[in-house]
Amino acid sequence: MKAVIFDLDGTLLDTIEDIADSMNHVLDLYGFPRHSIAEYKLFVGDGAANLVKRSVSGSGASDTMLGQLEEGYRAEYLKRHADKTKPYDGIPELLAALADRGIKKAVLSNKPHDSTEKVIAHYFPNIEFDAVIGQQPGRPIKPDPGSALEIVGILGVKK
Repeated sequence: MKAVIFDLDGTLLDTIEDIADSMNHVLDLYGFPRHSIAEYKLFVGDGAANLVKRSVSGSGASDTMLGQLEEGYRAEYLKRHADKTKPYDGIPELLAALADRGIKKAVLSNKPHDSTEKVIAHYFPNIEFDAVIGQQPGRPIKPDPGSALEIVGILGVKK
């Protein structure tokens, strides 16, 4: 093994409470009903736009409203990304062990790129990742293989 590409939310970090708190805050601002942590576990995984859509599913929210909710969520999450989030047990040790063995490490997330970078820097300040890619405008989100293949190229390893 020469390299490992990790997902972020739900793999390296337990982020669900900060995601839920951020989205619920925005839903409150716009008069939409809140959701439980259990519901958010079903809503996440396909980027912020899909999180927003699932959070207001059946409400008839317009595309304009969905855009406002997404913008609000992104801003709120940047404020809350470190309130309750924590690495899963053993993850810092795993990352350190990979580094000790010279195995390259990358993160590929559907979380917005700026949030991905902030969260990585905050929770893994002593771990050097060889590539970090989060969701960016014009770039398809996972499971599209494009960003993973880009990382493979950056790392200089075979897929």
